[in-house]
Amino acid sequence: MTQQLAQTHRLQSSEALLELIVFQLRQHWFCLPLIMIRKVFPKQLAQDKNDTRFIQLGHATIPVIDPAKLVYSHRSQLPESLKVPDSLPPILTSIQSILVIDHPCGETVGLLIDGIPVIKRVHPSVLSPITMAYLTVHHLQGISSVIELKSATSGSSYPLFVLEIETLLLL
Repeated sequence: MTQQLAQTHRLQSSEALLELIVFQLRQHWFCLPLIMIRKVFPKQLAQDKNDTRFIQLGHATIPVIDPAKLVYSHRSQLPESLKVPDSLPPILTSIQSILVIDHPCGETVGLLIDGIPVIKRVHPSVLSPITMAYLTVHHLQGISSVIELKSATSGSSYPLFVLEIETLLLL
């Protein structure tokens, strides 16, 4: 048994870590590969605070979308059992940020998110595909997989949903 644990630990430690940018949409945590992110800035730095449908980045006008409106198809929340523990910063819905991402199709788009994003490194082995049944039951769209993270303080686990931008922007 000890030999198996040591072997598993060696395999995990030799595995390249995935760098993710983790952010809030309403009361839950989502992520994207860090390599997709071009810039992050607070919403209040957008040119017109009342209208964030477009922002200026250099000489380019970038469209800004609210991914929460696309992810949560019918309900505004997931069940209470999926509440995020205190191992991530508290969700501050009064603060918003804009993630400027390079879309895989070559375009640049801004995503309006709640709070301030953080960077997390995880082993690829913690990624699990998410079933269509799960997405249907919880009325979610545009999610490709889930990462079950363990809280350092409580030991409970919580989901970190991986957004599938290509699908999300087609909705």
